[in-house]
Parts: sequence; structure tokens; C-alpha cells
Amino acid sequence: MDDAMPDEHFTPQTYWKVIDTEDDIAMHMSMLACLCRLCGSEICDKSHIQPVNNYQDVIQYTWGVDVLQDKEEVHPKYVCSNCRRALIYQTSRMQINKRVKTAKVMHTFNPHDEDCTICYNDQDRSIDHTYAVVTDVCTDDQCQCQKCTVKCVDVETQTPPCIVISTDACDTTHIDPKNKQRIVHDIFQSEAKAISEDFYSFDQTYQHLSNCVKFNPDQYYEARNPIIRSVIDGLEKGSGVPATIAAKMMAVEQLYGFVCSGLIAPFSFLVSLLLYAVTGSAMVISIASKLSPCGSWTTFRRWLGSMTQDPIQLPDGDLSIAFDNDQIVQKQYEVKAGGKPRVSVLTSVCYAVMGKQGLQEKFNLAPSQWMKYSVAVQNIDVRKMLHHKIFNQSKLFDGFQIVRKELKRLTQQALEEVVTEQFVERGTVIEDDIDKRVKEIKKAKDVKMCPVCDTEMKKTARKCPNEQCRANFKESIERLTGKESIGTMLIRQPKKNTKMKAYIVSLTESGEEAYVEETNDNRGVSSCCGEEAYVEETNDNRGVSSCCGEEAYVEETNDNRGVSSCSGEEAYVEETNDNRGVSSCCGEEAYVEETNDNRGVSSCSHLKSGHSGNPVNVSCAEPIFVNPNSHKTVIEVLQAIGKAGNISRTEVENIVGRRYWMKVTMDGLPYMIARNVVRSSFHCIVCDDILTGSDKYTTHVHNTHPFCPLPKPLLEFGWVVLSPGKLHIEMNMVRNFFDANWNVFMSELAFEMGFTSEKAQLYAKSGKDHHIAWQLLNVAVQGNIRELLVPYVRACLMEKQSISVNDFIKFADEAVDPNYTYAFEQTFRYAGAILVYRMGVRLNRADIISAASLVFSPFWSRSKDSKYQLLDLFNRADRAMMPEELSSFLDENESVSVTGNLYSGEDMDARLEEINKASKHWSTGAMFADEWIRTFRNLDNLTKLRKKMEVILKMDAHTGSTGSNPSRLRKEEEVTAWRIQLRKQNYLMTPEKEKPHVSLNGSKLDENLVNFTATCEVNREVVLKEVVLSGGTKAGVRHALNPVYVTDDDRKKGESVENKTKAQLTVLIDTAVQKIQDGDTRFEYLNCWKVIKKARKEKIIEFLKEIEEILVVEAAEQISNLNHVNEQDVVSELL
Repeated sequence: MDDAMPDEHFTPQTYWKVIDTEDDIAMHMSMLACLCRLCGSEICDKSHIQPVNNYQDVIQYTWGVDVLQDKEEVHPKYVCSNCRRALIYQTSRMQINKRVKTAKVMHTFNPHDEDCTICYNDQDRSIDHTYAVVTDVCTDDQCQCQKCTVKCVDVETQTPPCIVISTDACDTTHIDPKNKQRIVHDIFQSEAKAISEDFYSFDQTYQHLSNCVKFNPDQYYEARNPIIRSVIDGLEKGSGVPATIAAKMMAVEQLYGFVCSGLIAPFSFLVSLLLYAVTGSAMVISIASKLSPCGSWTTFRRWLGSMTQDPIQLPDGDLSIAFDNDQIVQKQYEVKAGGKPRVSVLTSVCYAVMGKQGLQEKFNLAPSQWMKYSVAVQNIDVRKMLHHKIFNQSKLFDGFQIVRKELKRLTQQALEEVVTEQFVERGTVIEDDIDKRVKEIKKAKDVKMCPVCDTEMKKTARKCPNEQCRANFKESIERLTGKESIGTMLIRQPKKNTKMKAYIVSLTESGEEAYVEETNDNRGVSSCCGEEAYVEETNDNRGVSSCCGEEAYVEETNDNRGVSSCSGEEAYVEETNDNRGVSSCCGEEAYVEETNDNRGVSSCSHLKSGHSGNPVNVSCAEPIFVNPNSHKTVIEVLQAIGKAGNISRTEVENIVGRRYWMKVTMDGLPYMIARNVVRSSFHCIVCDDILTGSDKYTTHVHNTHPFCPLPKPLLEFGWVVLSPGKLHIEMNMVRNFFDANWNVFMSELAFEMGFTSEKAQLYAKSGKDHHIAWQLLNVAVQGNIRELLVPYVRACLMEKQSISVNDFIKFADEAVDPNYTYAFEQTFRYAGAILVYRMGVRLNRADIISAASLVFSPFWSRSKDSKYQLLDLFNRADRAMMPEELSSFLDENESVSVTGNLYSGEDMDARLEEINKASKHWSTGAMFADEWIRTFRNLDNLTKLRKKMEVILKMDAHTGSTGSNPSRLRKEEEVTAWRIQLRKQNYLMTPEKEKPHVSLNGSKLDENLVNFTATCEVNREVVLKEVVLSGGTKAGVRHALNPVYVTDDDRKKGESVENKTKAQLTVLIDTAVQKIQDGDTRFEYLNCWKVIKKARKEKIIEFLKEIEEILVVEAAEQISNLNHVNEQDVVSELL
């Protein structure tokens, strides 16, 4: 090619040149000789080719084409072997006069031209154009090459004419599009071999998970074919829009897929992994495989099955372990006889290294050395000491102070908002927007306002009575709210931030004009009290009004927020480095965290965190295939954990890596079972058997090893430091709060939030979705606190007294309305304790966690059957017994932060929930044991891989944390709706008046409900003394417990004989039989009672009712004989 270049006419510059090398027609005819006349494909096996003229008759008959008329320079002369066989078959059918049918379409050949597909579009054929590198510049002034950026040779001297393109300043606009196509086609055709060779450099790398985790997108892209990369980079530069590295890699692999059939490209495969992890759908993988070189569903399953099977080894250091059960039921798509669906039941385990202090190598910290409940049972002094440690008054007082301080911060913010909302009418009546909304709602029962012209109209009217308006009410509402519908279906998604025109009351009852001053956020403040009201605008488009006769002001800060004061006390904002502010009106510092909606919610960021700032890695361990819901299965789980953790039951010297104890976190049910297992499981050092109970251990040694001296009982699980999961404690706190207050106000709140049907109500009450339950709790707390504050604020404004949170608490303590006092206690103490408990977990602050759980502790004792009552008391007793060194270690590691964030801690059970969720991302139904083992052994790398792909694709990765999003929990509209419901019933507006204790819907509540805390504390004390410290059973003290009933119906149901135990029924029958006056009848029933005593509970209840009927008959006979005795006195005495 270089020989054809006229070097003597050029200066050294580099150009590309397209030149023809052979006669076009001759080349075209040579290519035709390799093609089949019938199908147009290339003839590979030339040993069996046949001239097309041999089959002219059948071709004429079948396709109506006369091949004798073919032109040599247009049509091929031969047919391939496949078409030859087809033609022979067609010929045989013609000979027997059968109709010839075929779906084959005869290929059409066109004369050669510049766009000839035969010459230019076949990769395997010769190229009729070659590239020549030209290194000189034309000096001829008569050059005919127009639009060229440089001088070039005279086109007439070139045969055929050439095109010259500068590589320094490539301006290709003058090149004919057909020539461009030839250039691009030939360049890519020449790169096919290089692409194929590059493919083998990374082929099969996707098969190893470790390679996928180490995948570097930038290095991978830079290592690909430079021509392909130049095309992609050029398109990116030409578009002016920067492309992501992910888009570039996908483009490269798509082009590689055209060259390399069967290619499974690494990045496309990783994208398919992410798709499956998100969707869990095999159909998605199959669709993706049709669109990109990512491999099929079979490839994906084979890849999962080829992952490593290396067992997980627990690392060195002080470990924290957690376990929880998980179940997956296989879907059934058809009915089969005996077709029971397969269920995967397993216990997943996770661990975290909490330090390298070597504390778990100290034998004196093992629970077997300090957990002395048996000593407490026998020694009254030890019991008193433990009782003092668990619930001493100073500790209780400190706990209340910690919780109250944090709740004051939340109340302070609400107090500022409530003060801002109030305005005075006629100098005596104080109202706010909630009052107006309530009036509008009540008024709307009889009349409604036209949404267009604000004309008042009847409730049943369809059109506005205003002759100038005559708007259709329903259509106007739909148009203004964006909720136009066809039948019962919305036409489109309602527009966000579309607000219907508010019904504004322009005149007050006093005849004075009310006005609204609009602010940038479409909010206004009205005044009708004859005093000046003003709004000072701040940078965050909000304003604060005052009309109570005292000055209100807003101090602007750099973070676009302001603080108002109407209480006569100074309000200030302290600016911090993180553009946040601290506000105060009550003499105490209150923290406000800014959120995306320019509002604030209570935060824990003002408190010191207990996290170190270094992320803690929580990894999964080997799964255990049992459900830890029984004594036997919990033993299996603990044995597996002990074996994996290299636990020693006895002190052994000079053995590296031995542990004598580990902290094990679990749910409530396994916790209570594990307590019995730990205290009652003994290990025989002779035969390694496990015996349940000291008596069985002694009998085993005497019978099985009679010649061995009786060794000291050795606890099999004396190494387990039990820890209840804090996520599960929080969840059960919320559920218990909902259950206790459901008939009081929570049911109405759930109804207002959209849980209207019976099933929806039950779902909300159960708290199964903790995220929804937490939002409901926050709406209840924020709405209740604001409504509890309203009477206090209005009283202070009317009497022109100072306003503070401390005075509000005194005000609430002096209230006499049972509705007000009960709502204050439930909201400010128990619901507030739940919020503070979560705050302590987030911060890893043992003092806050302990204080919040201590304040909430009586709540667990409201019923006789709460397992979390015993869990809470036993956990406190363990903490009171354990050595200081161990207690300090647990305090420092109450929660972990996997991100290193100082304010996003969570307990191990919460992390295990995320691990269980992540394992299901890679599951394919109810898998078998080996599949689960393989998944868990590779889960850490699979999780890293998913996070890596989310970063590469620039997705907002879901951390899955159970932590709350403050902006999501700041439910302003929901809180306002809830306040309206409370205000409509005037439920909390008269704390100074004594009245019956009723629910929000007016139902009568149990008269003892106001003594909620006192009753619960008595129950807690009984269980602590008789069960926890004295070794008794819960069944043995049930008769001494007084459950808290919410309604009268609850009391009737709880005290009915149907709900009593057999032991309680036995006591009642023994007493009732002795009251029978007739000796023969009494003797007969005593004999019957000896037989029935062992019968079912239903029989015993029937027997009791029969005795009661006899007593009533005897009482009636005595009354008839003793008319002077009061009937009621006799009946009550006899019964």
C-alpha cells in the first residue's frame, strides 16, 4: 500500500486515505461464486455443490423464478447442500402430483453498486477498499478537493480518486456518507480478530466470587480494545453529556457480544446478579440474557452452586454472638396428593469482634462463677442486696432524670409551636387553627362551601347557588385536588403540593375584620383581637406571629431558622459549626435538628456517643438447622455456638484461643428457654452426657458410674452470658403500648391514619410492621404532647404568666381530669421512654438504655402472662450479680455501628435481621441444607459485591437499618389530623374538671385504670421477690397478681371462671363445697369432686356452676324463712 503513495508531493503529516484496489465487478463475481442461489448463504462445503440449472423446473414450480434468465454478474450459479436436499424433496413430491408447500423464501440478488451488501457487509470476505497512510501534504494550488482542511494531491492524478482526512484536525463533514460507512465498516471489520483475542483475556473470570468482589471498573474499561473505547469516548464527547463508567462498560460488552458468540461478560453478569438480588426473579435474568451478554438463568444457578464451601471460622478476640430463627415455605403451584410444601427451617448466627482485650479468656468472668441464684434462694441477705441493686431509689431517680431531660427537649419544641399557634379573640377567647378546622368540620355536617367562590351551600346541593358561579361541587373538588376520576378509579396520580383553596372565615363574631398575611411558604397568621399582629419573615420562608399582648420576635441564624418567644422569657439560638441551632424558652437547652422539609425534630446528636467511630464488622456464621423454640433445640443451638467459639467449661492453662464465656443475643422466647437450659443443664465429665436437673445428674452418676466419686456438678452452658435483643425489646414495647391503649385512643388514631377495616385495625394493633408501628407511635406522641400543652399555654397567656416546660409538668401533675392525667402518663412516661430507649441504642449509651428500660419497666407487669416481665427482671438481676469488669464490657458494647456513624448504632439482633434479609436475596425458594450453607458461607462477599455494584451504578443503596429517618417521622399533616380528632371530642381541654374516665370514642374505661403505674409496680415487686430472687414459678404467684383492665368488658372477661386456671378453680370449688348447708349433699359433692378434680377444665367449670346453683337455692330457702334478713346480705354472705 505504501508503494502507491506519491511521497514526492507531500510534507510529513499523517492522513487516512481510502483507495480501490481491484475491479469492483470482478470482485463481486468472485464472491457470487461462493454463494447459494436459493438461500444466499455462503457455501462452506464445495464438494457437494450442484448447478442451479439442474433444478430449474422445481424452482420455477415452487417460487415462480426462471433461473435460465439469471445474469452472470448478478446471480450465483450453485446451490448449497442444504438447499439441494430441499429441492430433491420438492422434486419427489412434484413427481407424485402432490401439492408443494414451503416456508423457505428465495433470496433476492441485486446488481452491484456502491451499497452492495455482498461486497461490503460480509465480515469473512475480502475488502475491496484498503487504508493507506499518507504522510505528505499537497502543494498543488489547483486542487479540486473542496472542503478539505488541508491541501492534497490533484484528484485527477489518483486512480481511482482518493479522500484525505487530517488526523490532527479531523473535519469529516465534507466526506460523503457512503464513504464514511465504508471507512467505519472496514475499521470495525479489521478489529474483529483483536476483539476475539481480548475476549479470551477475561473469559470465565466471572466464575469466581473473589474476582467479582475485586472487580475494578476503571481498569477493566481501560484494558479493552482501544478502537472500541475511542468510539465510545468520541460519542460521549460529541454529545456533551458525561457518561458513567457503567454505561461505557455496558456499551463495550454489547459490542464484544456481536463478535464473540456465547460471551458472558463480567460487568453484564454482575448487573444480572444485582437484578436478581433486588427482584429475586428468574424471569428478569432470562430477559436480561436476551439483551446483554450476562448469561442465562442456568448460568446463574450454576454460578451459585459453584461458590466456595469452606467452613466459617470464628476469628480471635472478644466476640459477641446473636442467633435467630428463620423459615421459608416453598410455593405450591399445583395440587398433589400428600403434597405438603417443603419448609426451610434454620437458625442463622452472626458474630462481631468487640475488642482484643482478652476478657473472654478470663475464667472468673464466666457466668458459672458469678451467677448464684441458688445462693439467693437460700440466703435472705443476698436477696435483699440484689433487690437493692436492681431497684434502688437513687438509681430509679437518676433514670427518671435522664428520661425526663430528653423528653423536655421534645416538649420544648412542641411548646414553642403551640405558643406560636395561639391567637386571642375579643381579649378573652384563645383559639388556634385546630379550633377553626374543628368548627369547619362541624359546620360541614349541615352546610358546605363552594370551593370556587366560597359561597355557603346546603350539604345536599350539587351546584353552587351563586348565579355568577354555578360550579359543580364534585367536579370542582376533583379539579382543585387533582383527583379527577372515572367511576371509582382515579384518572391520574394526584398532583403533589396541590392544595385546595381553604375556606377562610373573613369576619369574626365580634364583627372585626380578620386578615391573613401571606408568607413565601403559602402560610399566614391571622389576628382578630384588636392588637397588632405581625409576621417576621425568615430565610426559611416561615414566620412567627404574636397577638397576646407580649412581644414576639424571631432571631435569624445562619442556618435559616428562627426561634420565637411569647412567654416573657428570653429565647435564643446558639449557632453551631454544623449549621444547626439550639433553642430555649424554659431555661434548659433544647436541640433542634434541621431536616429536608425545613422543620425540626428531636434528635440524639446533642448527646455524647458511646461509639468509637470505627465501623464494626458483623459477619454471619454457620447456620444451624433447628428452630430454637424448645428446650432440646436451644441446647443444640448453644452447643453449636460453643463448639464454633472454642469454649471451655473448665479452666485450662496454656491453651491459646480458649474462651470461657461469650455474650449471646437472642429473641424473648429463646431467652427464657435458654435461662432454664443454662441453669439446669449439667455436664458429666466421665461420659460427656448432658443431664437436665441436679437430681437427674446425681442419679446418672450413681447408676452409670458407680465406682467414680461424685464430681462437682459442672454446668454445660455456664459460659453463656445471656442478652435479650434490643430490637425485639423495642418492638414489644411498642406492641404492649398499642395493646394497652388501643381501646383508649390508639384505635381512633389508626382509623384516622387509614386503618379503617376490621382486619386493618387488627394489623395496626399487632405492630407486625415495626416501621408503620413506629410512625403511629410518633404521631401519637407528637399530637398528644401538643394537645396536652394547649390548656397550659392558654391558661398562662390569659393570666400573662411565664411559660416553661417545668411549669407544664407541674400543671399536668395537678390536673384532676382522669382523661388528661392518664394521657399525660402514657405519653410522657411510657411512650417517651420508648423513644429514649431507641436513642440510647443509637448512641451505644448504657446509662440511657438502662434508664429508659427502668422507667418503662412497670408496663411489662400490666398482665399476668407477659414473658418480657421476667425477661426484664432476670436481665437486671444478671447485671446486678456480674463482676464489674464484665459489666463495663457489656456497657461499652450495648450496640454496634457497622458504618462507623456515631448516631446509628443497633443491637446484634437488628443486624441479624439484615443478614437474614440479605440471605433471602440469593435464595431460590425453600432451599436444601447444602444450598443454605453455601449461601451463608459466601454471604459476606455477596453483600460486598452488591454494595460495590450499587456504588458503580450510583444507586442510593438501602442500608436496611432499623434507624428512623427524622424527616419521615415528622408527620406534620398526620399530627394535625390527629390533633383535630382529639380537639373534636374536647378530650384533653379541661384538665381542671373532674369527670368520668372514658376513651376517645366515649366508651367507659375501668375505674382502676388511673392507677395504672401503681398496680403494675405492685405486680412487678411480687414477681421479683417470689420468682426471680426466691426461685418460685410464675404460676405460683398468679393469684397474687392484679392485671390492669382497660374497659369494664375486659374486667368481666378477665374475672370470669372461663379464664381461670385449674389451680384457681380448685380453690374456688373447695371453698364453695364447704358452704353447702345440707350435710348429705355436701358429702355427695365432695366425693364427686375427688373424681372430677382430674378431669378437663370444662368439666370442672360445669361442676363449679352446679355448686353455685345449689348455694343459690339454699339461700332462697333461707330468705323465705328469714324475711327480716336483708336478701342481698344473705346472698352475699352465702356466696
